[in-house]
Amino acid sequence: MTKTQNMQSSKSANFIEGLMLAQEPDNGSMIRCIKQEICQYTVSLDEPIGEPAKYRELIHMLYNAQEGDQVVFLINSVGGSLSAAQAIIEAIKQSQATVSCVLVGDCHSAASIIMLNCENVYVTESAWALIHTASYGNEGNTHQMKTQVDFYTVQIKKMLRQTYAGFLTDEEFADLEKGVELLFDHKEITRRLKLRNELRNKPAEPKARRKPAKKVPAQEMLTE
Repeated sequence: MTKTQNMQSSKSANFIEGLMLAQEPDNGSMIRCIKQEICQYTVSLDEPIGEPAKYRELIHMLYNAQEGDQVVFLINSVGGSLSAAQAIIEAIKQSQATVSCVLVGDCHSAASIIMLNCENVYVTESAWALIHTASYGNEGNTHQMKTQVDFYTVQIKKMLRQTYAGFLTDEEFADLEKGVELLFDHKEITRRLKLRNELRNKPAEPKARRKPAKKVPAQEMLTE
């Protein structure tokens, strides 16, 4: 059983358990009331994103949040460590909570990657985003450095394509790979998020059925 299936089974079990714990109506009403504790977490991401160890508490909270909980990121960050952002994103993907974000200022680089992995994004008039490819340094001999650069280039290109799919155009992806920085104000961010959501919610087109292969009688096959 996969991790997703385990989470779905857990959610179903929690839902059924909640129904069993529903309070019995006092007056014969058909309606029962379920009292449940729900937590709302507010996370201020308002400084450069540091090393992954700095976010242990945040990552732990995301992994342990329960269904029905709400996590809201207040983003005003110039970006920073990609490895820390990726650790946060993986925790967001696995969290049972509903994770949203509010852009209250800068949403640059790694911060924009976190934004696009939130379920809901709210954009204020102060928001703007800067998107670019990653920057990194290497040490070692010539062969080692080339091997590392080639590996990082492939992985970063894959990550950018996955993250910004539906948000950037093919021409803009090509510009990113050339080192061009892209800037968007709050209106453009809002417009692109809307287009991205429309693309993601668009029903998949049915696959064309393949024509069945022509059956050849066995006798004809033997005579060829």
